[in-house]
Amino acid sequence: MVKGDFCESEFVKKVVGVGNVCERSVCIQCKNLIVKKTAKDGMTVAIGRE
Repeated sequence: MVKGDFCESEFVKKVVGVGNVCERSVCIQCKNLIVKKTAKDGMTVAIGRE
């Protein structure tokens, strides 16, 4: 699990076991999280860069 200061969701934690997937996923691949979790119409996205 990637550690950090992420925006947590109790629903996501219940479903997958961690409170945030999109920001953690970005941080596995990229060094910098440049856009924190954004949600719309049931979809979430986070953006990072090296």
